[in-house]
Amino acid sequence: LYPRDLSGFTSGRYATLGLRVALLQPAARATAIASPDALRMERLSQSRVRVRVRVGEASRVAIAGEWNDWTPAAMQRDPDGRWSVTLPLRPGVYRCALLVDGARWVAPPGSPRADDGFGGQVGLLIVPET
Repeated sequence: LYPRDLSGFTSGRYATLGLRVALLQPAARATAIASPDALRMERLSQSRVRVRVRVGEASRVAIAGEWNDWTPAAMQRDPDGRWSVTLPLRPGVYRCALLVDGARWVAPPGSPRADDGFGGQVGLLIVPET
């Protein structure tokens, strides 16, 4: 016996339908419009690379990834407005993210993306063989 509801139905088959809506967060919206040259990488030696990235409005940027147990490493603003850092990376593919203004994590603009395992995305730094 079904309890009486406001619609007057007292018996029958019922189905439940759900809808999930995901809204873009400000950080995701900012990276979605990144230019193709937003991320640049320069090999300095077999085990060091310089990473340069263009990030919209930011007063501080740090990068973290698999190579440093996700500990943010401060980046420096270059005269052209890009942020740069030298990293000890050998050839390979590394998952990474940027910490912008100490508050929001974003995948580096212009980088390939991968699932972070928590419903978001991280960037991939691809360091080619020399």
